[in-house]
This record gives sequence, structure tokens and C-alpha cells, in this order.
Amino acid sequence: MFARAGQPGTTTTGLMIEMITIPIQTAPHHDELNAITVNVEQLSAARHALAQLAEHLRWDHHARHNALCADMPCREIVARTIDARLTALRKWEDIRDPDRAFDQHHLMAAAALAPLVDTDHGLGFDDATFGDLARFVGEVTGRASER
Repeated sequence: MFARAGQPGTTTTGLMIEMITIPIQTAPHHDELNAITVNVEQLSAARHALAQLAEHLRWDHHARHNALCADMPCREIVARTIDARLTALRKWEDIRDPDRAFDQHHLMAAAALAPLVDTDHGLGFDDATFGDLARFVGEVTGRASER
């Protein structure tokens, strides 16, 4: 409810600005993303779909969403979760495994399991424990994590 100049009981000097509420769609917080379960097959399929994007569209939110949901109907939160996990994996690899020595299957399994957290480089995986998780996946599956 706003008081307008000229209404009984109000006095105004200068410019009056009305306050309005505009709903803003925000990105889901990592707790919302962590609540969505994804698997290695979904991450692999999404990584393949995103690799098909033209270079100039690879970081465009709408193009990424369309690529992720092209072959199947998907909920927005699921697409955002998959996208966030793949982006976090890419960040982790760029920082912690620039030579790409880790087995990709183990990294994808770890990316499906590890919680997303706030890091000093944005939303991602905990730098230290993510590598440990990928190595653990390798031990459980009987294959070495690093080549």
C-alpha cells in the first residue's frame, strides 16, 4: 500500500518514488542442486550433447539448456543440476588435473556423487576431497584412477 501525494494524512516534498516488487528468477542454491540425484549415464549423455554445441554457444545458458533437453523432456532443476555438475567437473579438472591424468569414468562417477559446494572459484566440488572420491571409485571398480 502506497501513500500518494494529495491523499489525506500525507505530506510530500520533492519527488516520490513508488516501490514495486519484481520477482527475480535466481539460480538454484547448491542445496537444491544436491537434492537432485543424477547418474553417470545422464552426465555422459549431457557431456556429449554439450560437446555438439558450436563454440560460441558453449557457455550460453539457453543453448546449454536446449542441448540438455533436446532428446527428452527434462525438468529445469534437473538440467541445471547436470549442467552445474559438469561445469564443476570442468573447473576441477582445469585446476587439479590439467593433464587429464584421471580416468574419465571415475571422474564422472565422482561428479554424480560429490556434493556441490561454494569454492573460491564459484560453485564446484571441494578441490581436495573430489580427487579422493575419484580414486576411491577406481579402487572399488578395480581400476586405477590415474593413468
